[in-house]
Amino acid sequence: MRRELGLPCAPGREPLLAEEIKSLKLGTPELHPFAVEMKGGLRSIMRANLELGLASAVWVQMAEFNCSRPSELERKVARLQFKEWLVPGDAVAVKVKVRRSRMNAKEIEARVLAGIRRRLSDDGTDPYTSRAAVEIRVRLENDECQIYLDTSGTPLHRRAYRLQTGKAPLREDLACALLWASGWDRVSPLVDPLMGSGTIPIEAAVLSRRLAPGRLRSFAFQQSPCFDADVWQKTVDAAAARALPEGATIFGSDRNAGALEIATKNAERTGVQLQLSCAPLSEAPGFDVMRALVTNPPW
Repeated sequence: MRRELGLPCAPGREPLLAEEIKSLKLGTPELHPFAVEMKGGLRSIMRANLELGLASAVWVQMAEFNCSRPSELERKVARLQFKEWLVPGDAVAVKVKVRRSRMNAKEIEARVLAGIRRRLSDDGTDPYTSRAAVEIRVRLENDECQIYLDTSGTPLHRRAYRLQTGKAPLREDLACALLWASGWDRVSPLVDPLMGSGTIPIEAAVLSRRLAPGRLRSFAFQQSPCFDADVWQKTVDAAAARALPEGATIFGSDRNAGALEIATKNAERTGVQLQLSCAPLSEAPGFDVMRALVTNPPW
């Protein structure tokens, strides 16, 4: 079943995320403040989580309806198809954004939880007792209610390769956004002479080789009742088949030897080859051959 998918992102990143969606042929993106939306089914949800480098999460829309009273909200939530995504025993966390409504955030949260409980408790089991909470996002404005379920779990910028960081680390999705915004062609040599823990060079190598950003981690949807292991394996295999064996030459350097050690280990976990060194800015290698310089200077 195709649904509306919400792909939240940092402000200003919406056009880049839309461009990424188009480049992956994931769907037709529609820009909104702080998010991009598109339609898609379970395969699209899997691909978006696995292959998008600029989104913060992948939310599936459960419903959109008009609602003005607490009892009405609970009743309509109890009709939704939560059994596709949740089972009794799953922990649920409800996050609410409300504007111009007679209901407050705490009341909305309580009624949504009550509605989910009614939907899932056919066997009498309380659905709020086990593993890490599945997030339900509720937006209520002028009595128009939208309900989304987070299929990602841990935010997508956590790629699982950066187990150590230096001072003031740059988030992986922001590093990826800098590379998209720079105009780099992904085949010419690139230099980051202030690499810190190596996030920009690593993300550059991932882009250059067309590697799936989420290939090293797991996602919340893998624990849901609608998860299909065969479809997931085909999705992973298809993404791996699109990857290139080699990419652009990427140089990274930092004057701090500890940063070099961290960046080297992070690159090894990612499975990419980089030209990394310990050197001050004035002696950083790669300037003689580079076609792009992308870096995050210290304050």
